Amino acid sequence: MNLAVIVFYGILIISVFLIGWTIYEILKIGDERRKEIIQEASTQMFGITIFGLLFEIGQMVYQNLLTDTQYYYNPLTDLLVKSIFFLVLLNISKRKYGG
Repeated sequence: MNLAVIVFYGILIISVFLIGWTIYEILKIGDERRKEIIQEASTQMFGITIFGLLFEIGQMVYQNLLTDTQYYYNPLTDLLVKSIFFLVLLNISKRKYGG
């Protein structure tokens, strides 16, 4: 098998694991402190998501209107990056509230 295929499958497995871990962390049942931790991380993630979408729109407008190249959006990469950001924010909130 080609090395690129092995690297691709490795990244795909890691991506699925991170996205699954994020969903598991959100759905875990806990007390009010846990809900507060998830709420703060979700609020911060919402701000990051809005900023990221505005950046993507600006990049799309620039590439499609001002250059001759076509802009391609990859939702899997976007979901993976947002999942990693959410896990980092969740861990920061856990440390802040002693979770």
